[in-house]
Amino acid sequence: MTYKAKTYDWNRMIEGLVAVMRDITGNQVPIYSRSRSADHKGYPFIVFDLRQHPEIVQSVEKTHEIFDRVISVQCWAETDGEANAICDDLQTLLYDFKYREQLKSYGIIFEKVVERDHSSDVLAPFLQASYYGFDMVVQLVRNYTSEYPNITKYGGSNNDSND
Repeated sequence: MTYKAKTYDWNRMIEGLVAVMRDITGNQVPIYSRSRSADHKGYPFIVFDLRQHPEIVQSVEKTHEIFDRVISVQCWAETDGEANAICDDLQTLLYDFKYREQLKSYGIIFEKVVERDHSSDVLAPFLQASYYGFDMVVQLVRNYTSEYPNITKYGGSNNDSND
């Protein structure tokens, strides 16, 4: 049985992120979350990781919050050229209206890509592989209904029928 979240559907967000990255790469590159990256069966592949705790951007009340989330993306391949090509396609095409709209259909508002350094030089002697990576910032909306009555006027709640 799958857990059904009460505040934010993280599974749907991840499903949308993966769907858009698959579309950008023509479904040619397997995509894994960081916790499943050991499952890869060769190169190339993409790893994503939800970074840091969400930063609240706007909060009308606790039941309706707009927040930013950073997603780290690493593109792994046997050569620098292939890793860079995958990374460049993702970084560039995430700004394309088509993919922004696809993300939006999953409740993800794409904000920007923050480039990171190429890290293959440090790992090359050990891994025989290359990767390029970047962070992307997305905006998400958390909506939920509290089971506790809201007070909307003195002496009553929004659940009162005696107005």
